[in-house]
Amino acid sequence: MKKRIFLLGLLAMAIFLVGCTSELTILMKLPIEVQTTYHKAIDGYLYYDFRNDEIIITSYPLTGRRYTEPLNLAQIRVLETGNVTFTDSRGYFVIRGIPGSYHTINLDIKHDDLRRPSSSRRYSVYL
Repeated sequence: MKKRIFLLGLLAMAIFLVGCTSELTILMKLPIEVQTTYHKAIDGYLYYDFRNDEIIITSYPLTGRRYTEPLNLAQIRVLETGNVTFTDSRGYFVIRGIPGSYHTINLDIKHDDLRRPSSSRRYSVYL
């Protein structure tokens, strides 16, 4: 008889505790972290102004500019995510898989024709 009362008490306590755990998480107001599944893709054109040794990043193709040519086969790497892509013969590139929460990304651009000794440059792009 005492065993039954003990087991009933233990069962009642277990039911009570199971019911409290869901209430405790709500009452404690724990932050809920949601992983974003939305990803952005950015695209654009890279040009090299060989007179001023500058890289120009645009969202449209440049035409009729002197001393400027498309930077083809340049490697572009997003520093925050490690995504890498290359430009085509027109200097066009597409970078996919950028988390939707990013408002600015930093690009590392490498090409053999760049005059700087490291052949690498970094740029910030606002999304």
